[in-house]
Amino acid sequence: MMDRYWKWMAVAATALVLTATANAEESAAEPAMLDDDWHMVAFAVAGDEADREMVPIFSIRVNEGGSAEGIAACNRWNAEADFFADGRVRFKDFSQTRSVCRFNDIVARTMDARYTDHLRNRDMHYKVVEDQLILEFDDGERWTFQVIERDATDPMPN
Repeated sequence: MMDRYWKWMAVAATALVLTATANAEESAAEPAMLDDDWHMVAFAVAGDEADREMVPIFSIRVNEGGSAEGIAACNRWNAEADFFADGRVRFKDFSQTRSVCRFNDIVARTMDARYTDHLRNRDMHYKVVEDQLILEFDDGERWTFQVIERDATDPMPN
């Protein structure tokens, strides 16, 4: 009877250790230096050989404490950012204004919906290289941001 008790205790302890290890891998990490006004200056989709330049109408700023905000063309957005030890970031509780953007630039119009969809629904890998913030997605898409002296929460006028 006592052997069965110790075997059960060993199994329970092992399960507890494995659960704690798995949870530690998903625990939040310290965010990179993202508290500046990062504006998208280039992007690439899967199969692109080089980045495509982008008018800086999309932005990200992650404030101390994890609140995130920015612009998506002529709309403002905000969310909470979770950073993970493996270099991923996930935005949750995403919300945005719904102004109608009147851009002649077809790339900007297409990217507007894509940008908010990716921020709202996907984890992304992030890294800061020299003066650039790079966000990479599992589908091969890559966004490049730079700090530009303009408020990241001030939308472009219609």
